[in-house]
Amino acid sequence: MHTLIGVIRTITNLKLQNSPPCAEQRQHATKWLHVAMVYDLLASTRRPMSLTTRLKGNLTMQNILKREIVIKATQQRIYAAIATPELVVKWFPETLEGAYEVGEQPIFGFGEHGQNQVYIVAARQYDYFAYRWIPGSNHFLGDVLSVPNTLVEFRIEPLDAGSCKVTLTESGFAQLPPEVMEASFKQNSGGWDFMLGRLVTYVEIA
Repeated sequence: MHTLIGVIRTITNLKLQNSPPCAEQRQHATKWLHVAMVYDLLASTRRPMSLTTRLKGNLTMQNILKREIVIKATQQRIYAAIATPELVVKWFPETLEGAYEVGEQPIFGFGEHGQNQVYIVAARQYDYFAYRWIPGSNHFLGDVLSVPNTLVEFRIEPLDAGSCKVTLTESGFAQLPPEVMEASFKQNSGGWDFMLGRLVTYVEIA
């Protein structure tokens, strides 16, 4: 499709070919070419985004992963299953090495799936626990805060007697490297469905 500047240039050339150009005609033609150049420049800023840009925009919409479940157990029991090193290994990592405390960076072990270092952000009895880690990595050992990471948060809210709502959020996917951003979101989306099912089974039945 011709741009406006191309159309005006074509029309101007046709007119000049039909009659010898005088100084006034040249000045008039130059004026309209300048107008067209400015218009075309402004129009280019409004053109549709490239596929890559649109893709990044869509992925930004998936910056936060969220799940809500109801567990028939007390806040204390649910919090202990999440925040106590001896209990969290019953449903989430197979092993845990290091201090599982705020400000520390213990290591989650997932058997043949590798190890992942995490940074414990907060632990507030009996309603909140949070840590940072590197999603999409089967084996990351190092300073979690030195590389792009996501924030995993557990919120425990009491409902009726003997039941609580547990809200899991993982945020920060949009800050991950583009080559792992989408895969990490999809992987953890399915992974949390599985792991939260294990949490429910452990807390309600064990």
